[in-house]
Amino acid sequence: MTIYCSKKLETYLGNVSSDSRSIPTTVFGDFNAHVFRLKIGVCVLVTSNRTCFSVVTRNLDKEERRNFGDFFRERLIRQLDFELKINERQEIDFRSELSDIVICRTNNDRRVMGVMNNFIDSMKYDDAEKLWNDIRVSELLNNSPVGGTIPAPRTRFKDFFIPVHAVRDMMDATGF
Repeated sequence: MTIYCSKKLETYLGNVSSDSRSIPTTVFGDFNAHVFRLKIGVCVLVTSNRTCFSVVTRNLDKEERRNFGDFFRERLIRQLDFELKINERQEIDFRSELSDIVICRTNNDRRVMGVMNNFIDSMKYDDAEKLWNDIRVSELLNNSPVGGTIPAPRTRFKDFFIPVHAVRDMMDATGF
């Protein structure tokens, strides 16, 4: 799996590969990541290009930045467990699916970046900083309607879908 980083995140992490080797994509697809600032500190948003499922975190320490791929894997699995109540077998399957993570420079996927910008604006608008909890804020994003031309799951409402429903549909379709 590949995580494509914005220029700002590249600078923030400092350990980004310049070439995106041909790593096979996972059932989640690839991810795009961006760093932004709120009153509470520096936040990182990572969003799937297939389901728009997102993970947001704030104030990464040096070790988490150095090992961002491993940190993201653990954080994504925690988010999936919180929102979808995955069982132990599913967690093992997800860990093996996410075993090879490469962090690369941006691929300029405007569809996903647009969704991410909407998520960032909603975090600023909702004043999410007051009672910040990475898991809860990510849950709010993943239960927000997403529109656009991103390949949609079965549970689509006109031109919108809910990212957590897209992941659930993906899990049903792939046998996770």
